[in-house]
Amino acid sequence: MKAIILAGGEGTRLRPISENIPKPMVELQDRPLISHIFELLSRNAVRDACVTLKYLPQVVEEYVSAAETYGLNVELRTEHEPLGTAGSVKACADFVSDGDFLVISGDCVCDFDLSELLAFHRENSADVTLALYVHAEPLEYGLVVTNAHGRVERFVEKPAWEDVLTDRASTGVYIISPRVLEEIPSGKPYDFARDLLPKLLRDGAAIYALEMRGYWRDVGSPEAYLNCCTDIIGGKTKLAIGALEVTSGIWSLSEIPRGVTLTPPVYIGRDVKLERGADIANSVIGASSSVGANARICGSVILGASIGESAELDGAIVCRNANVGRGTKLCAGSVIGAETALGEYCVVTAGAKVWGNKRISGGVNIKGNVTEGDRVVEPSFTRRGVISGEVAAHISHELCFKLGVAAGRNTRVGIASCGGETARVAATLLAAGANAGGADVLNLDASLLSAARFAATEFSLPLTVFVRQSGELIDINFLGADGEHITHDDERKILSLVRECRVAPARLTGSASFALAVMDIYTAWVYRVSEIYATETKGASPTFSSFAQFSVAIDGGGAANRVLRSALRLAGVEITEHRAGVASFTVAEDGASASATDEDGRTVDGERLLLTAALTQLERGATILHITHDAPRAVEALAAKYNAEVVRNTGNNPLCRNAFWSRDGAALASLVITRMAATGEKLARLASRIPAFASNEREVAVSAGRGAVMRALRSAIEASDAPDGGLSFDTARGAVRIAPIRESAALRIRAESTNIEAAEEIALEIERRIKSIDSEVLRKTT
Repeated sequence: MKAIILAGGEGTRLRPISENIPKPMVELQDRPLISHIFELLSRNAVRDACVTLKYLPQVVEEYVSAAETYGLNVELRTEHEPLGTAGSVKACADFVSDGDFLVISGDCVCDFDLSELLAFHRENSADVTLALYVHAEPLEYGLVVTNAHGRVERFVEKPAWEDVLTDRASTGVYIISPRVLEEIPSGKPYDFARDLLPKLLRDGAAIYALEMRGYWRDVGSPEAYLNCCTDIIGGKTKLAIGALEVTSGIWSLSEIPRGVTLTPPVYIGRDVKLERGADIANSVIGASSSVGANARICGSVILGASIGESAELDGAIVCRNANVGRGTKLCAGSVIGAETALGEYCVVTAGAKVWGNKRISGGVNIKGNVTEGDRVVEPSFTRRGVISGEVAAHISHELCFKLGVAAGRNTRVGIASCGGETARVAATLLAAGANAGGADVLNLDASLLSAARFAATEFSLPLTVFVRQSGELIDINFLGADGEHITHDDERKILSLVRECRVAPARLTGSASFALAVMDIYTAWVYRVSEIYATETKGASPTFSSFAQFSVAIDGGGAANRVLRSALRLAGVEITEHRAGVASFTVAEDGASASATDEDGRTVDGERLLLTAALTQLERGATILHITHDAPRAVEALAAKYNAEVVRNTGNNPLCRNAFWSRDGAALASLVITRMAATGEKLARLASRIPAFASNEREVAVSAGRGAVMRALRSAIEASDAPDGGLSFDTARGAVRIAPIRESAALRIRAESTNIEAAEEIALEIERRIKSIDSEVLRKTT
């Protein structure tokens, strides 16, 4: 069998370790990553390998021409234009000839028995066979769902936690039959995960996957790199360490002087200088490194760098020719780039990164990312499409500008803010960054998230950014062209672009313009909403002249409730004070939902009010009910009474413009109030005609890993994959949805039934089932 090694990656997420070198040439125990791949292939009787190159190809070429290739005949192919993973393989079609062949990434570390994978491939007459690896934190990988026989049923590409269905990740190691090459277009970018495999799955091709035994890790981030280095010396892999084991757990190619304390496992490379009092534990000290007197190094990797006297390193990585000053402290997850010099008694905080060729004076406390002198906090999405944090601590001016540059990859960007001067400044910096990134910016006079959502569609904006301030907290909302928060895939793209922060040439700087009176336009839309929907159904539009005899109370202040009041006054509805016998409505602060109190004083919560609005549409003749993905399952029961179809929005099925009322509190309330005004029917009577339902939500902490528990649940329960992530299924008494929680090691259960007691019983029953499965999975893994 022949092999194709994909070695064209830049390793942007691995920087600054991979700064100015191709990712496959990053050293692991003083050997490039690709060298370990050569050794793996040789052990598995592969004799011919073709290496595809793209980024700094000459570095790999020089290494291959001079270094040990373990008996492999190695051929090099350089891409001059990006072809993607599958496109790179297609370009090597003449090398493959007519037999099954292996594809493997040049920047992974594994010790798989590849003959086992090949036998499984041939046993199933597969077109493609994927090697899978169980991963407790699978978000950075493509996940693969299979049936009991290993045939692939679904791919979930680099999901958010709420979309995780399994812990089995694709390793990027494939056995491929040559007939598959015909499905890959020539000379254009084409990717395995994004293009080829989903196409083959849709076409019914025989795609299989096998969970492999052994070790695998994608060295895609500094954290993964550090773990890989310590895994090797910790005996978790079969990889050769390449040094003499001088005593149990201590491998050294250099002399170890008296007075040095080494606590296994430790690797010491060639020409390493250790001074008296140095204390090293569970670490890799690469060739040509030096460690000063009384320095303490634990769980760290030193790649040919100098560590000063009394320095302390805990879970740090120091790259080649860097210098760490006396008494300096490097905390867990910190990385010091090549050729960088840190002065004496600095503190590099947890997760901070100092890029290459920097000079840092003594006594400095370093946080975040130090690139060109700027210290920038690494952003993360705390929930779908939203970056949140405290002013200065998490949301800095520099970050706002870089987020704007990332947003500027779109042709047009809308920007709006509310809540305070800090939000206004953040929005201004975002707009400046978007201009610098090459986008035309439309500054929106929108002081509500719901108004920004409306503006995204009204002005056909590919991306809209809405900044909301509440005290010291800032939320930066990223909205797509449909006004919904962006997908997890778009989140990843933005974070990648933030790291690059590439501004456009001056001649391509974007323009700035202003959309004034957006709130007035939004209010007019809320006013028109009932008439718009009436024209799309079999019924007639309400008679607005009758509204003068109708009154309603609007409780609460804020912009959202002002919009609703204004819209109703335009329609001639009398707004009165809250009193007995009069229904009252309240729109949530962000404008996304609404609730009410009926004429008898009973609360109509947001979900029941949403169903009430849906009822008005069905009774006016709607045959298709478009609604948000997270609406209660009772919507289906309601629609069934009217022989109507329910269409929920998902990433592939955006909410149609004529159903925006289901995500807009003012429009939803206006729709219900319009119905009441036109027919004289009271809210109490209207709400009583929706199906009886109640819901219960609870969180269940899991110890075995969210992905592992979701995979076991999927096998144990007859559940379908919910379109918005997680699993959903019906029981005899109601409906259940289970999904991982993004911010904690737990699963969220939502149970619906006809009453709250039944919903709570269902949720409790599922909670017990999850805890039992969690314990069983944990027992098997330990």
